[in-house]
Amino acid sequence: MKKILVPTDFSEQAGYAAEVAASIARKTGAALHLFHIIDIPNYSDNPSFPVVPESGLLAKQAKERMEDAAGAPYFKGLNLTESIEFDSTYQRIIEKVKEDEIDLIVIGSHGTSGIERFLIGSTTEKVIQFSPCPVLTIRERIENFDIKSMVFASNFFEEVPEGFNKVQQFADIYNANIHLLKVNTRQHFTTTRYNLHAIDGFIKECKIQKYTINIYDDGGEEDGILHFAEDIGADMIALTTHGRTGLSHLINGSIAETLAEQSPRPLLTFKTKHAHLKYGFTGAQNR
Repeated sequence: MKKILVPTDFSEQAGYAAEVAASIARKTGAALHLFHIIDIPNYSDNPSFPVVPESGLLAKQAKERMEDAAGAPYFKGLNLTESIEFDSTYQRIIEKVKEDEIDLIVIGSHGTSGIERFLIGSTTEKVIQFSPCPVLTIRERIENFDIKSMVFASNFFEEVPEGFNKVQQFADIYNANIHLLKVNTRQHFTTTRYNLHAIDGFIKECKIQKYTINIYDDGGEEDGILHFAEDIGADMIALTTHGRTGLSHLINGSIAETLAEQSPRPLLTFKTKHAHLKYGFTGAQNR
């Protein structure tokens, strides 16, 4: 891990995310970039020359707040850069990830609804959905960020095993135990025998070394993931998102986006390709 992007709106939750990002950077030696976007409705084609009259004041205020944020004691001694831009928030974050070859986004989540989700709330959901790199969402303050127990929730027949290495790499940094979790619900029920077969195949294909296998019954996938993580005292939850849009996204919903709002634990998400079932297990498309 070489580069970590930390989008911020200078909120309390954004500060929690920045503190976690600093901890990861200290552990891995990664460079940090603190990134604030002034999202205004009218600006010229060149973001460096906004035409909104209030833009000068907004930029001045943002610069002052950025200086305060960058001066936090947990950043001391780290490779930290900052920037402020006028643009559309989540789209610019995704562009910057690609431009700067970012390895990880660490972002805060308010876990609220309505107007309070204006920046970090709604933006976090979009970033989770479209980011080409893993996204670590932080909702509450974590005094000592140390991951020893990680839940990886999946149905184990839609995941492309090649993408799992992003979870494994994060687990390796902290020597974490990965709890492989399949949540069984009435609506999406599969037998224990089938689940064990799928999980066993996934373990072999991904060559996972440090893990437990868990099948957990609950009323819904989101509740099952949250309840299981609480039951075992997990330090982090990890899962994939397929980046669906439009009707497909509305029909399938997004467990990742729901957990980003509700989970008191750090949530690590990454986008993966679809896979299709092959002999009772996974086979990546066009393989």
